[in-house]
Amino acid sequence: MNKRDILFVGIASVETDASQHKLYFLATALARRGLKVSVLVPSHPENVAFFPQHGQDIETIFFPPCSPWQEMWTKFILCGRGEWSCVYIVGVGVRSLISRRRLRGRPKIIQDFDELPSLIDTFSPLRRKYLQAIENFLWSRADGFVCASRFLVNEAHRRRPELDRAILALPVAIAPEECQAEPALATALRHQDQDRPLYLYVGSMNRFYQIDELIELAKILRAEQSTAFISVLGGGPDLDYLRASAVTAKVTNWIGFAGHIAREQLASYLAAADVLLFPFHNTPFNVSRCPTKAFHYAAANRPVVTNRLGEVEALLGETAFYYREADIKDMADACRRAMVSREKFSNGIALESLTWDRRAATFLDWLYDLGWLAPEKNLAETGRIKP
Repeated sequence: MNKRDILFVGIASVETDASQHKLYFLATALARRGLKVSVLVPSHPENVAFFPQHGQDIETIFFPPCSPWQEMWTKFILCGRGEWSCVYIVGVGVRSLISRRRLRGRPKIIQDFDELPSLIDTFSPLRRKYLQAIENFLWSRADGFVCASRFLVNEAHRRRPELDRAILALPVAIAPEECQAEPALATALRHQDQDRPLYLYVGSMNRFYQIDELIELAKILRAEQSTAFISVLGGGPDLDYLRASAVTAKVTNWIGFAGHIAREQLASYLAAADVLLFPFHNTPFNVSRCPTKAFHYAAANRPVVTNRLGEVEALLGETAFYYREADIKDMADACRRAMVSREKFSNGIALESLTWDRRAATFLDWLYDLGWLAPEKNLAETGRIKP
């Protein structure tokens, strides 16, 4: 069996887990450059459909969705059937555990960290201890780390100072095709609420993302008899709770929870919005993470109302409309300022800087510099690197 360049190991679905986006889009971006890429992921329908849709010559290794322990054992078997220069693992949990003893040819193990889920304070103490134990193992086991936030880069250097150059800062990104709005759909969405000012939030419906704050904002809109409407998009475990909370608060004329939308429609919803909302409180979990949502918001080039923190501030800089954390009146004021600016607004962020192609180039330079892949010059001579 010929040795391939990189095996990406995932744990979930491209539709339901934003932390897995790096696997799908970075893998396809690298394949476009001519690398021999393999992916090992569950056979969810959207996973099976993803790679043919992107037209890449990628070796796809699928296995049936199963329990965490079954998945760990399945990967134990499947990882022994190939040989790679590097194994790139995305995810934190039992599902992300790979046996080094089963890997042929002593490949370098790269662990990706987009966030530290053990820092989510709404999880039970037992679940947090479990996640901490997994994270500790992943920190100790890898040969290198790809970290999406400054916090995670610093944590990697603190835990594994000997790795030094084998620690890469690599924010998340988006694919250009995800930013292509359908004009007809965007127009229809814009007019479906009688041209009311539209505030939009997109994300998973988990209370630890401070989504309750949007209901508090709706209460202010009601008190002010505002014509603005808050549209909340996304599915998740707390969707029913949040919908019920809006009913209890009697603000359903100012906020609506639409549930999950198709990925291909996201850009159209963002294009239809006047203001994009992103409560982002100063919690240990938020400090650790690099939210994909911020990059979609930046690509939409709409005013963003958020908190001044972490990777969101690093990306949006002074173009965002910041408000004091948990100060809903200040949030409402930031929304008004954002509405005033919307006609002439520009965040000045180049779309190309937000893309997985840019991240792939950075990642490859890192691998070449470490000597973990053959130099690009040699790959170009063999015709494997595409211009």
